[in-house]
Amino acid sequence: MDTLVSIIVPVYNVEAYILDCLNSIFAQDYTTIEVIAINDGSTDTSLEILNNYADKESRLKIITQNNKGLSGARNTGLDYASGEIIVFVDSDDTIASTLVSRCINCFKTSNIDVVSFNHGVFLDNTAQLKPLIKQVEEGILQAHNYFKKAQQLETNTWIASCFYGYKSSFIKNNNLRFWEGIIHEDVLFTPMALTFANTIHVLPDILYYYRKREGSITYNNIKTEKSLKDHLFIINSLYGFSKKQIDVKKQLLLFNFIAQRYVFVIEHSKTISSKLYKQTLASLVKKKQVLKLIPTTFYRKHIETETGYMFRILNGYIFKWPRRIYKYQIKSLFSK
Repeated sequence: MDTLVSIIVPVYNVEAYILDCLNSIFAQDYTTIEVIAINDGSTDTSLEILNNYADKESRLKIITQNNKGLSGARNTGLDYASGEIIVFVDSDDTIASTLVSRCINCFKTSNIDVVSFNHGVFLDNTAQLKPLIKQVEEGILQAHNYFKKAQQLETNTWIASCFYGYKSSFIKNNNLRFWEGIIHEDVLFTPMALTFANTIHVLPDILYYYRKREGSITYNNIKTEKSLKDHLFIINSLYGFSKKQIDVKKQLLLFNFIAQRYVFVIEHSKTISSKLYKQTLASLVKKKQVLKLIPTTFYRKHIETETGYMFRILNGYIFKWPRRIYKYQIKSLFSK
């Protein structure tokens, strides 16, 4: 029998886009699929459109729930998914007709946990794709090597969970779920998934088409106080997760990712909320293994100028030999 693929589509007030999304999914050249559409408390005609579509397409399953947000909708989809392979598609995006078949071929021919594929970005009301920034090169990689290379890219788009296909058993065995109640949930989910994974197959093909629109969560919330508070929550969660990792390479990569996130939050929180800015600095100071990976210029711009005592503590601990040894560790790790 053909391998069943579950495609999970959270739906919330996307009446203008959901038909394009569904049409692209059901145009797949691989037909053994189930599409689980989670109507997450929509107040427009999205549910009506889904019901009309389901009347002619038996592979579409509709689950209606009170609004739980993107994370809650995806988790519901995971609860109902029966497929051996899981793919997430946001309801305002579309996918190439070969996405599922390309993923299936990778899983059948290689002993892997995850497939990564390339994506294009197009603005709302236009079909023209924007030029892509370089992605991790094609091939079968150890997941920690992919994680390392991804962090060196000029873009953070690799974090999006929609740009991957997953073995269902991999997700279930590692109890991977999306944290509900936060935005930018992929910033937590994807690093954890890459830490648990052993191998990943990277495809260079553009198989996912991401729609950039003004009404999207990412567009509206990227630098709001809610966004930055959730980032700080994610940072602290990832740090707790990283401390449980025995594999030193994976732990170092997580620390490095956390350091990047700290820089992002502190740079933006200073102009939005002085309270959050100080909370983030205080949180960073407690994580000495992460502190060692923060650029020296960052200290001079933020931490040194905040309080003299904090700088003296850092000066005594960070700028002596432990910092040099740790920098050598991470440099050697990233040069392999």
